Amino acid sequence: MRPIIVPLTALALSSVFGLSACGESEQSEPVAVNDIVAEAQKLNKPMPGQYRSTAKLLEIDVPGMPDSVVEQVKKQMAKAQSQTSEQCLTSAEVDDGWEDMVKNMNNATEGADCQFDKFKVDDGNLDAQMTCSAAAGIAAKIAMTGTMEPEKQVMTMVVSQSGGPSNMNMKLEVTNERVGNCTGSEAGAG
Repeated sequence: MRPIIVPLTALALSSVFGLSACGESEQSEPVAVNDIVAEAQKLNKPMPGQYRSTAKLLEIDVPGMPDSVVEQVKKQMAKAQSQTSEQCLTSAEVDDGWEDMVKNMNNATEGADCQFDKFKVDDGNLDAQMTCSAAAGIAAKIAMTGTMEPEKQVMTMVVSQSGGPSNMNMKLEVTNERVGNCTGSEAGAG
């Protein structure tokens, strides 16, 4: 399945590594993909259909960076947030299950090596943590918490990056909401 979590993670990772700017990085034992797949099976499956994704920057802190640069970053993020994206999730993708999603989350952005340190599901709520590293000693921790309902998913991501020119911490909220049936001629579209 190509669910909605993958674009959320890609957004967070591209924001972090694209800025090359942020937080503490602890080493921990990665969670095995099979364990994540088993845990992800507890998530509410989204309904097939057309989904709209929106992101909102809630907080950003770049210690030691001039306020003018921080404001520029906020403006860039606001511009990116003003653009919504839509994707079709077909019945076949929903039926395929979570294994592809988990594998895609581990490889959400090129040039970064990511692993899950935690992936827990309880009553439709996700609590996960991912550690990523990239070139030039940049490292990031991404904590993801959210609700995964059949027609709406809301994820809060807290990103802490270290390495590069400075550290950075930011908090994002990403919402994916079913807006109707798929608009194209996708096979099995809901």
